[in-house]
Amino acid sequence: MTMGKEISAVICTHNRAHYLTKAISSLTEQDLPNDIYEIIVVDNRSSDKTRDVVESFAGMGNIRYLYEPVVGLSHARNRGWRNARSPYVAYLDDDAVANPAWLGRILKVFKTTDPS
Repeated sequence: MTMGKEISAVICTHNRAHYLTKAISSLTEQDLPNDIYEIIVVDNRSSDKTRDVVESFAGMGNIRYLYEPVVGLSHARNRGWRNARSPYVAYLDDDAVANPAWLGRILKVFKTTDPS
């Protein structure tokens, strides 16, 4: 795994481009600086405009598009975490909207909790 970010937000999607814009937008509006987190969208063999939606956010600088040809949420999630550039991964459903503090709160818990 190539490090560089503190947390990765992964959205796995299959033919739901009509929902994806809101999900990605909510991640671009996080309280964290863009250089601390990345957004990974895993296209799970979509045949709609999923790639176009992701590319419309390319100017953000912290978003990546990955293609997973094997259909199935587990395949898409595995593609996402294996390509993450951070030690922590948070998954957001493609039809969900994240609160602006969502990633920051998750990161804080990861950094302040000592699993035993």
